[in-house]
Amino acid sequence: MLTYEQAYEAALRQMPNIDACAEYENAYMFKRKAENHSIGGHGFIIIMKDSGKTVPQTEFFEKYATELIREFDVTAEDRKSKKTRKK
Repeated sequence: MLTYEQAYEAALRQMPNIDACAEYENAYMFKRKAENHSIGGHGFIIIMKDSGKTVPQTEFFEKYATELIREFDVTAEDRKSKKTRKK
């Protein structure tokens, strides 16, 4: 089972500057809040907890979506700890 930190690191490789996350029972959905109301853009990075697999948004909502646990901001501390681990 993937931890939040592992999923966050995987998502950052696909989309820098993540600043929000929604946690579902079976996945983490990362995004940029600035793109909430835009057409196009990067969309969401959805990482499945059981496999670490990245799943497209439509596929997730059609096949895998479970109960939303919480939505939260990705903090400056999350971003800072990622930079520290990179060294």
